[in-house]
Amino acid sequence: MVYTLHRYIFKDLIKTFLTSTLVLSTVLGLGMMLGPMRQMGIDPVKVPELFLCTLPITLTMVLPIAALLSATLNYGRLASDNEVMACRASGISILTLVYPALILAMFVGASTLLLAFQIVPYFTHHFETILQQDSKQMVFRSIQKTGNLNSFGSGLKNLKISADNVLPQQNLLENVALISLNDKQRVESVFTAQQVYVSFEENDFGEKEVVLQAKNGVHAGATSLEAFGTFEISRVMPSMWKDDIKFKRLSEMQAIRRDISLFRPIREQYINTKSQMKIEYFYQWAHEQLQNPAHAFDLYYGKDRIKIRATQCEMVMGQVVEEMTKKGRLKKVIPPVRKAKVTGPKDGFVIVEHYLGGQPDKWHKIYKAKSLTFEIKLDGFVPDTISEIALQEVEFSQRSGEASFLDETTILGWYGYPDIVAKAFESSTLNELVSASTVAPLNSISQYLEKKLLGPLKEKSNGLARDIQVELNARLAFGVSCVVMVLFGAALGISMPNGASLSAFGIGFLPAIVCMTTISTGKHMAEDNMFTGLLFLWSGIGIMVLANLKIYGNLLKR
Repeated sequence: MVYTLHRYIFKDLIKTFLTSTLVLSTVLGLGMMLGPMRQMGIDPVKVPELFLCTLPITLTMVLPIAALLSATLNYGRLASDNEVMACRASGISILTLVYPALILAMFVGASTLLLAFQIVPYFTHHFETILQQDSKQMVFRSIQKTGNLNSFGSGLKNLKISADNVLPQQNLLENVALISLNDKQRVESVFTAQQVYVSFEENDFGEKEVVLQAKNGVHAGATSLEAFGTFEISRVMPSMWKDDIKFKRLSEMQAIRRDISLFRPIREQYINTKSQMKIEYFYQWAHEQLQNPAHAFDLYYGKDRIKIRATQCEMVMGQVVEEMTKKGRLKKVIPPVRKAKVTGPKDGFVIVEHYLGGQPDKWHKIYKAKSLTFEIKLDGFVPDTISEIALQEVEFSQRSGEASFLDETTILGWYGYPDIVAKAFESSTLNELVSASTVAPLNSISQYLEKKLLGPLKEKSNGLARDIQVELNARLAFGVSCVVMVLFGAALGISMPNGASLSAFGIGFLPAIVCMTTISTGKHMAEDNMFTGLLFLWSGIGIMVLANLKIYGNLLKR
């Protein structure tokens, strides 16, 4: 008899649960699709497949609500039809009647945990894979409509692209201007090219990159134009979804714990930090070379070479200033250290000898100047290069076999780092940089590197470890809350008089909101205090457990 009763109740629970799940997941799923469709111009043919990818995300939110609705409505109907009273008169206890709700609650709780830890991250990645399969058309469409790639995320917002002709079938842009902007959206560099070929490649981290290969390019600097035969710009295609820990599988979070550079937002900061280290080490290396008896060092651009003869190389430190924020607070602004000044002996000159690849032992041109300034721009156009070498107060410059002539300022550029500098930090892992007390082989580091790069990098690394711990607790708490939420709804449905099952659902939904609020708020509180945050995160579930004990105790006393 009890088995028949359980089957009868469970059948009604499942029917209501499945119907509610279908309706709610369809409505929420389509709502989630509107943003990407409008922002990125997704092909309508791909919408059904993308909808299936978003379904697990919506199910994570829908399953607890559908189960709560099913429990309150069906147990409320049992109470309003006096079936609960008849069961109790037959000697069947309230706890026995709740067994089907307990099975549904445990199923929903286990499903939510499985969705959160494995299925949702997998389908999120698959969603992004589907989008990136169509990335070619999306990129060309974005360039054609807006002249930028802003819709692909912050990683590409500092690159403006203007083209007279956009030819997706040939992967080609014609008569192109490429403009690199800084964080304040001011122009840093401008390149023009007759043709730019667009391709998509995968880097060592498994990320897709958009590669722009320019033909017959010209760099428009502040004071001059410099022609290039061919150059490439590569940018990582940002995650279509926010690259967040909440979209990581359990195995991925464990891997990130072991190697935090696997997390892309951290890795970007890590790459910027290593770039600045390389800059400062180059200036240190140059100074050390000039202290040797030869007082000279060489730089190469392909097979061409320049020899710089001087006595010292010192980094140019920008002055730390205070700026007023929008909230009226003073903030210290530490400028980047990417310049260095080279000088000769007292009342002497800096000599730069230019050797062509075909004549490595005979200089092609020689410069004699009061000073020389290195400037390295991290604009992504030509990475790992000394982008500008400026000679100030040029006393004379002379070509081989020709008369000398005066030139106030001469700009050289695009020379590669020496091998010892280029390879200095290749093997440095992120964990080593974060945990090291000194940055070898640098003798000293700038305030910019210490406070603007290394300091935030260490904070982000510590914050990432904390976020992983909090995310694990939040997912587990959400799964447990589903169980107590459904049991609470079933008890309310039985206890509400006159078949007020919808009222029971409304009342049962309020503690559910409290539970979800404590989980969300606890995650934010953990940013300041881990113990307090986790305690508050679980407090809502504790309150619901006590409420369950209270209401079931009252039902058993009747």
